[in-house]
Amino acid sequence: MATTPHATPASTAMPAGGRNWSRRRIAGWIIAALVVLGLAAIFRYAVVEPREMGFACSETPQPWWCGPREIIIQAHLKNVWGIVAVIAGATALLLRQNWAIPIAIIAGLAGIVLYDTSLASLGFLLGLLRLLRS
Repeated sequence: MATTPHATPASTAMPAGGRNWSRRRIAGWIIAALVVLGLAAIFRYAVVEPREMGFACSETPQPWWCGPREIIIQAHLKNVWGIVAVIAGATALLLRQNWAIPIAIIAGLAGIVLYDTSLASLGFLLGLLRLLRS
């Protein structure tokens, strides 16, 4: 069986996007995703869900952390995580803007953990599709 000198074996062929996925790049994205998931989970289970936190924020004067907590809760109620993830994911995928990839993935993962699963997961997937093609 003859091979041409310019043929590239299938195992070393470059991906469609032209960039090689090194172990360092894969590990970086996995670590970033785990950090985002961990921080969102800590915030959800330590700050948003406990009833004691809600009771403390209904007292006067309120603790300093009630303002940021309320902002996050309002962001959830208004689907901000999902909207940001979808806009960033669509921008990354359709307009080929690589700066929007981490925004789509971070907002998508945070939204999935913080109760905004429908839009956030769509934005996350759009960002992930663009990431895999970059």
